[in-house]
Amino acid sequence: MWGDIIKGNITIGENSTIESSVNMTGSDEHPLIIGKNVLIKGTSYVFGSIIEDDIHIEHSVIIKKRVNRQIRKDGAIQK
Repeated sequence: MWGDIIKGNITIGENSTIESSVNMTGSDEHPLIIGKNVLIKGTSYVFGSIIEDDIHIEHSVIIKKRVNRQIRKDGAIQK
């Protein structure tokens, strides 16, 4: 979408959405891996991280991290 910067070694899973003003970068040493059904929006910067399935990221800076989804006791995914 408008204003995105997407460059380098990046894998984006099925049904994932990258909205406006997102800067994503992956390198050979730190690839960016985005799971399935992920939404990234707002002014976000993501570098060399692993984002699990079903994650919603908004207005964040994530550098060389692993973002895990949290499942509640009732089986629902924590937003």
